[in-house]
Amino acid sequence: MNEKIRELEDARKQFMKNIPSYLSTEKEIQNEIKTKKILDFLLELKVKNSTTKILFVLTKPNKEFWLATRNLKNVEVTVANCLNLSQLLKTNQIILSNTSLELINLTYGKSYA
Repeated sequence: MNEKIRELEDARKQFMKNIPSYLSTEKEIQNEIKTKKILDFLLELKVKNSTTKILFVLTKPNKEFWLATRNLKNVEVTVANCLNLSQLLKTNQIILSNTSLELINLTYGKSYA
């Protein structure tokens, strides 16, 4: 189990290096969300939608984003404060913004007194 978590952490670090700068703000994600735009975004990241499982982590629920991704095979959408380990273990690619990463750290991160 630790090996899988270590692989996920390494994959997350590698993936975070390759995230385009326009994903760092969710305002651009929320503007006119369509399935075609999400497919184009996945093509820019060189992710094959049919073969890899993709997890989008948002900071707050977004109905339009969910509607745009519900027909895409192997794509799952969740909110940062509802993220669980089974979702992380099932996925091959995790796509998140900087703000959702900060929310994950606040929610699940260790705090030292």
